Amino acid sequence: MIVLIEAVFREAWLIVHYGENEQKTVSLGSQPVILGSSNKAHIYLPKSQGYTPITAKIYLENKQIFINFDREYGQKMKQLTQELKNGDKRKLGNIAIEIKTQ
Repeated sequence: MIVLIEAVFREAWLIVHYGENEQKTVSLGSQPVILGSSNKAHIYLPKSQGYTPITAKIYLENKQIFINFDREYGQKMKQLTQELKNGDKRKLGNIAIEIKTQ
């Protein structure tokens, strides 16, 4: 029942692909989803692969989805903040993050 209620009220979510047969769903809500090597990260990225404690945050703002990369990690990026749309994917190390909206 909880899963059904969550699905009805969920506007956006992430599908985190760890491999061909392993994935997890993370809802986007009022708090950003943190990606990085910190123990506060919702999606862990290994420090040994060069990921900073908070590599990026994915969040909802005015019904739009954004990813904001840490300045240290994104030194070579032209834009640290990027808008994401339904179906967009971002690959970070061995995982792929897919954006889903209703």
